[in-house]
Amino acid sequence: MASEWRLLLDGKQLVKSSGTRAEVFSNSVGPDFFRTMGIPLLRGREIAATDALGSRRVVVVNEDFAREFLSHGALGHQIENGIEIVGVVKNSKYRSVTELNMPTIYYSLAQTGMTGQITVEIHTEENPMALLPEVHRVMHNLDADLAVLNPMTQATQFEKSYVTPKLFARLALSFGALAVILVATGLYGALVYRLERRRAEIGIRMALGALRGRVLRMILSESLWIAVVGLAFGVPLSLAVSHLLRSQLYQLSDLDLISYAAATLITVVVAVLAALVPAHQASRINPMEAIRTE
Repeated sequence: MASEWRLLLDGKQLVKSSGTRAEVFSNSVGPDFFRTMGIPLLRGREIAATDALGSRRVVVVNEDFAREFLSHGALGHQIENGIEIVGVVKNSKYRSVTELNMPTIYYSLAQTGMTGQITVEIHTEENPMALLPEVHRVMHNLDADLAVLNPMTQATQFEKSYVTPKLFARLALSFGALAVILVATGLYGALVYRLERRRAEIGIRMALGALRGRVLRMILSESLWIAVVGLAFGVPLSLAVSHLLRSQLYQLSDLDLISYAAATLITVVVAVLAALVPAHQASRINPMEAIRTE
């Protein structure tokens, strides 16, 4: 659960270092939760089996909480009505791999009580799904009315959290491939048209001594100039709108220089390849035939 809380920290309202109200994520967990989930303990201790009803109320916070509100040490401080911080754990993702770190408080499930849906995490070296019958049996023995809903492995949960980034990446790849095809065909068509219009001119140049290699370089350079002009307009425009895609990028900056360099290189290569056939045709023009045709 995440919300803006009116939490008290050592008797004072919890606020960010910037002075704004704090948004804190909370979770109620049982003993061995952090060891089971592979979340490293940085200081203090974890929630233990002894942290039950009637015992001193305790919580564990993540490193983001400690850094934001208790930079000089979190252990021993109290939140709400005398609940003591007994441990600090490393930041971890909860719903998705793309979510940002958030200050988090972990309560003892035995002290807060079980309400609503409870998630049970099981760590095993065997095939996790093979344990389902045993899990159903244990849950039924605890309470015949308990139901196991939507069981899945952490690997499956991990894959599900990548659905949106994967979909966006595939769409971007498809649109990128389509853009490459459009650039290649458009440039090829434009160069063929210009070549037909300049056939007589090229024939005269070759009749006056222009070498085939020079004609080839001339057509290729025109293709590159078109690509350069396109990049001169396209790159600034893409930089201007790149922030709109920031939420769809995982572990990649919207101003990633490698991506822009790769896109520029691909554009130049496509421009050269699209111009090779027209340039080769231009270098093979028979000067006398071209002049007579004109």
